[in-house]
Amino acid sequence: MENGDYRHLHMPQSHRFTSRIAINDVMHGLLHMYVRHHVDFEYLVPGLQSQRLMLPKKMQIKLHCISKASNIGHALSDVEEFKRLFGSSASARRTLYRVQIMLLQYLETAVTTMPSTTTTNTANRFQLRLQLKNGRKLVIGMSNIKNSVASFDDNRRVRYVRTAYLF
Repeated sequence: MENGDYRHLHMPQSHRFTSRIAINDVMHGLLHMYVRHHVDFEYLVPGLQSQRLMLPKKMQIKLHCISKASNIGHALSDVEEFKRLFGSSASARRTLYRVQIMLLQYLETAVTTMPSTTTTNTANRFQLRLQLKNGRKLVIGMSNIKNSVASFDDNRRVRYVRTAYLF
């Protein structure tokens, strides 16, 4: 599940960076966002809930357990079981790939259309905060700035997306 597969999250030119986000990794990136925060994202992204309901019941239970933990470190046994289930079901992998692409498309729309501010969290990590219409904020946690990625048609430096959640 940590195969180093990434996608480009195209940032508006108003930012001095663009972004890269992991796919199929429970600990960071798109799959992590869904596993930890699917309840919130299912309200924002049409069709996500129906995708979750296509997953095996055991996997849905693990999703619920992981999302309820105060942090992912408190759900490591559930994460390991989720990884095992992910690895053993081609159907679940296809479904979760679709989920991740849906999240990527949502994030690309969000970063280009919603007002945003930048800040750092209590651990001094960079965050992009997007203002949602309902008064909540979509927080995108990112890495420090890294070198540009040659395969991107963008010469700006890159921040890696660790997670995103509603605040």
